[in-house]
Amino acid sequence: MLNLKSSKNVEKLVILKIIRNLELHDKYIPEILTGTFAEPEHRMMIFAMKRLYEKKVSITAKNILLFISKEPESYAFARRYKYNFPDLNIFEQIITFELETNEYSTELFEDFYKLHLQLAFRRFVDKRLKSIRHLNDTNLEGDIYIVEEAKSIIQLHEKFYNKQINFNVNKIRDSANQINKGSAYYPTFSQNINSIIYGWSKGYAASILARSGHGKSTFVTNEARHKIKKNIVNNVAVISTEEEESVFWQRMFALEFGLSLEALRQGLIKISDSQIDIIEKIYGDRIIFKYEINFAKIVQLIYSFTDVQFIIIDHINAIDYPGRGNALANMPGGITKLITHEKKFLKLNPETVILNINQVKEKDLPAIRSHWKCPSYEMAYGSSTTYFAAREWLTLYYPYKDMINRPHEWLKVKAKPTINDLHFVIEKSSFGEIGKGKLHWAGDLALMRDVKKKPTSEFIAPQEDMDFDKIIKDLENKK
Repeated sequence: MLNLKSSKNVEKLVILKIIRNLELHDKYIPEILTGTFAEPEHRMMIFAMKRLYEKKVSITAKNILLFISKEPESYAFARRYKYNFPDLNIFEQIITFELETNEYSTELFEDFYKLHLQLAFRRFVDKRLKSIRHLNDTNLEGDIYIVEEAKSIIQLHEKFYNKQINFNVNKIRDSANQINKGSAYYPTFSQNINSIIYGWSKGYAASILARSGHGKSTFVTNEARHKIKKNIVNNVAVISTEEEESVFWQRMFALEFGLSLEALRQGLIKISDSQIDIIEKIYGDRIIFKYEINFAKIVQLIYSFTDVQFIIIDHINAIDYPGRGNALANMPGGITKLITHEKKFLKLNPETVILNINQVKEKDLPAIRSHWKCPSYEMAYGSSTTYFAAREWLTLYYPYKDMINRPHEWLKVKAKPTINDLHFVIEKSSFGEIGKGKLHWAGDLALMRDVKKKPTSEFIAPQEDMDFDKIIKDLENKK
């Protein structure tokens, strides 16, 4: 697949699209300039295409290669640009490159061509101005010629202006077609959350913030399962920077079959072959899990997910960002770079959502160490960048964990949180509302659901003195 971050590859895409689409020949080849292209081999190919077009010779890969290899004009063109004529294999590799379907981006092609039009007009004007200056410098009676040169500039400007108008008109139709495709959101697994934000906005990034152990990874596991189970998207990708793949699938097995996570961890129960077959059948080729911490490799992964509609990065704080400082010092600038790449990718893939999972900054933890204190988006790493880039921002808070860790702070609290209370706050919703609510979290089953719905199991997260033999027997009886 082409890496569209590279201008060289964008040039290659434009050339291939023109060659392989006959209907584009008359529209683009007469006007396109070789100088628009930075790469010498690309200039050679455009020069060959223009000459073949003028001679009314079919513009095919074979004819382009023949022209470059045998026509004296091509060698003269190379000498003019002081270009060392390379092996013909270079051109053959470009022409025979196999593009993926989604790389034929109309928007990308038109953006390049707009740039080309601007460059062509600028060169035309520069050439005419040189002619006018020459007439003035030589004191020739050149008024009539100056007027004609000025007219030609105006005429060409009008021609290019009309082309820009046509581009805009086409984009209105493209936008209307995009609108008519259906919902602009992918719903979450929670109707309570959907009632506030409608879902995750397609073509944008969203953020989830929580402290360590407050349900982030379990939440996204429920999201991944929901997207595939309900056929909301074709594929989900999870990029994990902390957890190994087995930990993710352990939650999936617990979630799908009502298995105890703690019993699985301690080896007290085993996953059966039939359960493995079911998970493979439902999710095997539709959930892609990648463990990676290197920033450059994560960016490459994102750009490779062209057939994935839901991407989860869990979490963005453990990425090894480039820079001269330590991990903490490199993080703010690194997160900004990550968001920039995400925006570029989402522009090319408007049906995709990226979910960035974020942690609370260590220095801000003392400020929220009081009961029922939910962190705000300002306490997230890279908060200024991630908040403004996000269409939706969801913060999770699990007060039961605080009560267990610091019980003395909760002695006078009458309505103590239960083990299943998970609070959420919508801190940003570009098209919906902000608000808050509560989910039921059966931690040992990795299950999250709306409080209004009756839980599928009354199973309580196990304590140290729990009888695991009884747990297993109860689960078997329920089946």
